[in-house]
Amino acid sequence: MNNDILCPDRVLATLTPSQRATYKRLNDYDFDRPDSTLPFSRRLTKENRWSRDYTDRAIREYKRFAFMAVVARHPVSPSDQVDQVWHLHLTYTRSYWQEFCDEILGTPLHHEPTKGGANERAKHDDWYRRTLESYEQIFGHAPPADLWPASEFRFGRDNHFARFNTQQNWILPKPQFLQTKPQLPAVPRLNLRAIVTICLCLGLSSLMVSCQADGSSLNPLDMRGPDFLGFYFCLNMILIGAGLILRQMLRAVAPANSTPRLDDYETAYLAGGRNRLLQAVITKLADQGCVELDAKKQLTLVSPLPRDASRIDSDVATAIDGSTKLHTLQFNADIISTTQQFRDRLIEQGLLLSPAQIQKIKLYPTLLILLSLGLGVMKIFVGMSLGRPVGFLCMIGFVLLIVAVFFYGIDPDRTKAGDRLIAQLTKTSKTQIQLADSAEPNLVNNVALFGSSVLLASGLEGFHSYLAPPVTTSSSSSTTSGCSTSSGSSCSSGCGSSCVSGCGGGCGGCGG
Repeated sequence: MNNDILCPDRVLATLTPSQRATYKRLNDYDFDRPDSTLPFSRRLTKENRWSRDYTDRAIREYKRFAFMAVVARHPVSPSDQVDQVWHLHLTYTRSYWQEFCDEILGTPLHHEPTKGGANERAKHDDWYRRTLESYEQIFGHAPPADLWPASEFRFGRDNHFARFNTQQNWILPKPQFLQTKPQLPAVPRLNLRAIVTICLCLGLSSLMVSCQADGSSLNPLDMRGPDFLGFYFCLNMILIGAGLILRQMLRAVAPANSTPRLDDYETAYLAGGRNRLLQAVITKLADQGCVELDAKKQLTLVSPLPRDASRIDSDVATAIDGSTKLHTLQFNADIISTTQQFRDRLIEQGLLLSPAQIQKIKLYPTLLILLSLGLGVMKIFVGMSLGRPVGFLCMIGFVLLIVAVFFYGIDPDRTKAGDRLIAQLTKTSKTQIQLADSAEPNLVNNVALFGSSVLLASGLEGFHSYLAPPVTTSSSSSTTSGCSTSSGSSCSSGCGSSCVSGCGGGCGGCGG
């Protein structure tokens, strides 16, 4: 089992001798005992129903968390996954206190719950965000999203675990669209035209129902054929319009920062997803002279990457050697994991939609159409029972089915804030290109925004055919639980109380 914490050399050079010694001891420490038939890692796998590989990675992240508690200059807070490792380790009291804290870390690392309340929730949310930032600074790459989820999941979804006896209970997963609430704008701003349009639509709907022939019922199923067709046509126009408006409203997620600042790679992912991000990475590597196209138009690594290369640079450089098509890189496991971290950060900033938000944007408008389709199907059966022609109704029903497939089949990706930011960045970049007579153009940023076609006007025009994508990408609870630690200070964490540590130690809390 390899769970070394792996700090880059540039970070190790900044550590004190004591911190470097702690780093070495953590790397050498093994949680499993050779004389145990149920060692620590196997027990952790069994109790959490994890795979062995996931368990090994979780233990590595626990070591990294403990190292951050020693070297970070602020309180740190673990993810729920890391906290599960911590919880189990605490039950091995001799191993935890006498070996891990005293001999390995050289300081106590306490774990106690917080007092609870909104202030504590905000505090731990801030600590967790700072922990994720320090993680990237200390270990040279963003934390893995499946073990260090975004804050909205850490203090939302991940706080709802419960203990069940699997011999007495069956556990069935909820559909994804039922797992979280939709993030609607607090008070949608409607201009006068929108208000008038809505009122006219509602009035027309009421008029179509009420203004029937004398003595007719208000039940649409009792309407005569021509009257129902007129009513049904207007109703569907209203519902389709409402569905389109609802899709836009559900995309109005407030951004975490009113003026978000993105690097070139984040811009690429926001503009065109994973495929565009890979285009930007390869453009950067080619511009740095690290990769070249050989006579067979295959990408080859010709020189080492710079010392400050990011994790995505390293993953792509490893995967592209001998790869003939860009789209094959999208199925590389390491690249999928790394690019997912870009997506998670953009979701956290309110620029991309989360899976739950996407599901609701697809589902809610579709339900409006399906309700109308159900009414039409009932009217078809009524007409057939009376021997009336139902051809027009069947045609309308077929069109509604296509509309429902359209609403549910098209995945939105960006929030409206993300669309606005891309439009702003695109406008700024076009202006800079027009004025860049003497300045060196930012080739990576241009590829991020406009795709590989910009390479045709650069010295890397040969890479355009390689980067031309054959695939497409789309654009566009509050709880009081958390965990935290700090080394050499007092702190608290999220399940209902707080602690103060002494003797240079730290403290933290249970996460669920």
